[in-house]
Order: sequence, then C-alpha cells, then structure tokens
Amino acid sequence: MGELRILEGLIVFLVILPLFRPFFSNLESIDGLLFLPPVSFCITIALFPAYGFRPECIPLLLYTFFLTLAYISPIFAVLKHSPLDIIPERGAVFAITAGILLIPIAGIALFFAPAQETGLVSEGVYTRKVQNLPEKAEYLLRIYGSADNPAPGGGRKPLMLLVPPMIGSVSVIDRVCLELEERGFMVISYSRLNFAVSPMGETGGKYGASLAAVYRLFRIHTQGYKSVPLNAAGRALEAERTKEIQFLLSYIQADHRGDSVFSGIAAAPIFLAAYGVGGGALTQLASSPGFSRTNPRVKGIIVLEGPVFSAFTGEEPPPPPAAGEALSWFRSLRDGISRWFSRWKPLKITGLGVIPQPEVPALYLVSDKALEGRHREGRYAALWGTLHGSREPAVLAAIPGAGPLDYSDIPEKFPFYRVLFPGERQTLWKPANFVEETAALMTNFAVLFEESPPASLRRENLDKDIYLETGGAWNFHNPRSILGL
Repeated sequence: MGELRILEGLIVFLVILPLFRPFFSNLESIDGLLFLPPVSFCITIALFPAYGFRPECIPLLLYTFFLTLAYISPIFAVLKHSPLDIIPERGAVFAITAGILLIPIAGIALFFAPAQETGLVSEGVYTRKVQNLPEKAEYLLRIYGSADNPAPGGGRKPLMLLVPPMIGSVSVIDRVCLELEERGFMVISYSRLNFAVSPMGETGGKYGASLAAVYRLFRIHTQGYKSVPLNAAGRALEAERTKEIQFLLSYIQADHRGDSVFSGIAAAPIFLAAYGVGGGALTQLASSPGFSRTNPRVKGIIVLEGPVFSAFTGEEPPPPPAAGEALSWFRSLRDGISRWFSRWKPLKITGLGVIPQPEVPALYLVSDKALEGRHREGRYAALWGTLHGSREPAVLAAIPGAGPLDYSDIPEKFPFYRVLFPGERQTLWKPANFVEETAALMTNFAVLFEESPPASLRRENLDKDIYLETGGAWNFHNPRSILGL
C-alpha cells in the first residue's frame, strides 16, 4: 500500500505550501497556493472510495476541511481579481498553529497506513453467485482452492465454510482464507448483498457502508449483552446468519457432479467457522437437536469472537392490566402513569437463559478480554457457559494481547483499529503474525477431529503461552496438542 502513503504525503505537502507563504517572500506572490487546501481536501475525500474506509485518515480529512474553510475568503478575493494589498492573508500565528496541529495528524495517517493490500486476491479464487429464492437472498461465493486441484502433500481436501464478519464481509478475512487454503483446505466464504455492511460486489469491489449502519452494528456488538433492545437486534442478526449457514451447508452437500469447482467434495469432511454474530448463530445451530446426526460430514465448528446473544435473558416490560379487571380510579391512574414511564426506561439484560451445547467439537477463538472478570461475566458469559457445559470436546483459546478484531486481516489492513480495540495483556504476536497463526490454530484443531487427516493438513507448533481452557470430553486428547505441543 505504498501508493496510499505517497498520496497522504502529497496531501501533507500541498497543505504545507500555503502555510509557508507568510515566511517566504518568493512564495507570498504566488496566489495559486491559496487553492491548495481545497485541492488537498478533495484528494483526501477521494482516498475513501479508492481505499475503503480508512479510520486513520479521518483526522486528516477534518483538518483539510477546516483549513479549506480558513482559506475561503482569500480564495474568493483572488477569484474577484482584488488588488494584492487587500487580499486577506493568514498570518504567522495561524501558520504556526496549523503546522503544529498537522504534525500528529499527518503522523497518524502515515504511520497507520496498511501494511498489506486491501483489495481481494483474484488468482486461484473462483466466484459464484448463488440465490436463495425462498429467502430472497443473494450470495457471492468466493472459493479458494477448488477440490479438483491436488492438495499439498497429496490426499483429498477437507472443506472449510467460513462465515465472514458483518462489517467488512469477506474482504477482511481474505488472507485468512488464503492461509487456510495453503494449509490444505478448500475454503468457501461469501458476501451477502443487501445484508452485510460493505459487502463485496461481483467484480471484487466493495459497496459503501453508511456510518449509521456501522454505528448500529458497533452498538449491538458492544452493548448487546447489556440492553434488551440491542440484544433483540443481535438475536435477529443471528437468526439471519443461521438461515445462511443452513442454506449454504445444504448447497455445499448437494450433488455437484460435473462441476469442475466442486468436484471431489462429495465425501469430504466439513468444518464450519464463523465470525461475530455468525459465530453465535453457528453455536446455536450446532446445538440444535439432531445436528450431528443430520450433518455427519461436519466434524467441528470454530467460533471467532462470536458472543451468543440469543443465550441472554432480560427484563420484561410490565404486563397490561387483565381484561375485565375492575380498578379504582386512583389505582388505574397510578398504573397508567407507571406503564407510561416504564416505556422510557431502558430494559436491561439480567442473566443467561438456555446455554447452547454444540453436538460437535468446538474451538472458540476470543480476545484476551474474555479472561478478565468484567468481560468474562458480561459479553463472553454465554461462551464460558457453553464451554463448561459442553458434552463434546470444546476448547477456548485466547492470544495474549489479541483484541476482538485481531483474528482476521484487520491488524495489517487496518492497523489503526488495533489501537482503537486493543487486548488487555502484553501482545504475544506481531500484527503480521495474526493471520498465519489464526489459520494454524484452526488447522491444528481440524487435524485433531478429522478421523483420517490428509497429509495436506500440516500441524504447526505455536507459542506455548497461548491461553487454553477446555470443556467437555477432552479425556482422549491432550488440549495442548492444539498448539502442536
């Protein structure tokens, strides 16, 4: 992403020139420099459709906007061909103050520019549009490593269906999919049009996301375990993701004879993985009675930062008066006023209801925040309950220093988000390692629960300081084997 840094450097250069005018006599006579702030503002705006939403560029956008406003009157004076001596100028104090403000703003934009390309990889990746007509849903599948290509090391490929996050969709797990494909999986991920925020289009481009939609999802993810209305919104998203997983799982297991992309997967084992609300949906779906019996090819599930919103219970609104109940005028007035005020009182989550128990082995990858008391008893409470109540082997893994967004491409594609959403402990992995190590953890888990893993699924040794906690029937496996130890 060197070109992004070049453009940001150009913006900073264009901003500096008009600020230097009061200090250099040979620049003072160049009135055209007054037009550079609006030019820099327009270039900054253009960065967003070209490179996606870049949070580190927001301060630069605001800076160039207000600097443009500051130069409006001199620009209009020049356009009116006013005499040089009456053109309003910005003095040395303004220039010094603006220059001092520019230093941290430019530093943030340049330092947090992405280390990796943010575009989607196209080589060796197949795309296919699939429609679910009863639900009026349209999916654009991305298939990494078709089954007719030989697996590394020989043998047939297991299949990984990877449900993407709501925000960013498949574009923020593209490298995770590639790493899994390199380790011997055929990986299928997807983007759902008119549902996910910033979904992927047919040509690989992304649709823009409204700030309102991003803010709503942010509130659901951060407050869905505290607020009943936001929890209800989270439950609705989980329900939609459940339908998606059921449909795509049926589609994958359908007869695809003669299909060059899907050929050879008729008997391949399947692992299901999901991020965010998709992880909650996957946990609930795998806990539905008879899931393992009706889906014998599914060998395990992997949930990445997926709080189970549907496992939380909350306060109920006060019931209306019973029909036909005779009330005194005073009690009727009192109850009416009480119900009116109760409508404005936010309903809170009070605890957990039915804890899901997946019928297949499960791996939960979570931020190290899940190990801290207030988070463990809040956002992650349902996951801990699921882990300890599981009948099948289950393990929770937390990487020291990992934030809730780190098991994806985000650490390298959007480094600024690591600052906004950090972990609690000292970082164990560098941002460049998160994608590879996440894929390695997922692969090591699959090796344990694949009856006859192919040579392509290579186990890797991971850092022994990764936190593990197990639940269910782990008596026939050493949990540390997930780390390759």
